[in-house]
Amino acid sequence: MPPQPAATQRTAEAELAAWQQQYIQIVQDISATRGETAYDLVYLDADAIPELLINYQTVAEGKEICTFFENEARRTAIGYVGVLYLERENLFFQSGGRMGIYYDLVYTIRDGDVVILHEGEYETRWDDDGNAIDFGHLWDGVTLSAAEYEQKDNETFARLEEMREPENAYTADEIIAEILVFTS
Repeated sequence: MPPQPAATQRTAEAELAAWQQQYIQIVQDISATRGETAYDLVYLDADAIPELLINYQTVAEGKEICTFFENEARRTAIGYVGVLYLERENLFFQSGGRMGIYYDLVYTIRDGDVVILHEGEYETRWDDDGNAIDFGHLWDGVTLSAAEYEQKDNETFARLEEMREPENAYTADEIIAEILVFTS
């Protein structure tokens, strides 16, 4: 079969959507400068473009969520603990803590930016007999009792059984292959 005229030939890069090109560039940049990193494509908001979840696999570096809005990929650091999300409902969550200080974060995406919708935190210490001593609870900056905090937490996480964790931990080469063949 004779080669096609140059005017009708398309490069693979030109066939990719802008989000695909930019996500691939981000993955290539990260893989050139960092150690082992895991990736996944997840639908956090309701648009046709998935978000790129980047897991640096260390507490110090944590995770990032990469969104795409108005022809621009945007990266936001979100901490090191796992992410739970309601697919395509624009709500995702993190709960974590250590050494008696705990937090609950509820995120959403607005105009391509990852923003905290709700933020809860509480501190617990233990007495010499091993009994928990409550040192206070905050929800969106408001001091609450332990029962009030638990109620807010339960309201926020009422659909916990429906929440998903990212399913894949792709390498850089694997996520680039996924991005290249992705169709919405």
